[in-house]
Amino acid sequence: MKFLADEDVPYNNVKFLRANNIDITSVLDVQRSLKDKEILEYARKEERLLITFDKDFIELVLTQGIKSYGIILLRIPPKSEAYVQSVLEYLIKEKSDELENNLTIAWEDRIVFVKL
Repeated sequence: MKFLADEDVPYNNVKFLRANNIDITSVLDVQRSLKDKEILEYARKEERLLITFDKDFIELVLTQGIKSYGIILLRIPPKSEAYVQSVLEYLIKEKSDELENNLTIAWEDRIVFVKL
């Protein structure tokens, strides 16, 4: 499973996941300031699940019908990079079977999966 971190995901979290053998690229590595549609297109072409804090992606995939390989939408307060890291680790390690082709919305107290 491969991932693409949006620009709003702390880069130290990307580096941590890479160090733990997770195939992850950051939008910052691809091209800064890509539009949301371009990010989704890149992620889909590369078969990467998008990790983001940006809820605008919900409208693009659910309302406008833009195709996606999967999205992890973090609706958690970014208390610290360590906190974000722990949530991502949990999702990737414990919920990996449910991530692909789904919109995964992670709040502090629950996780919701919506089929794309």
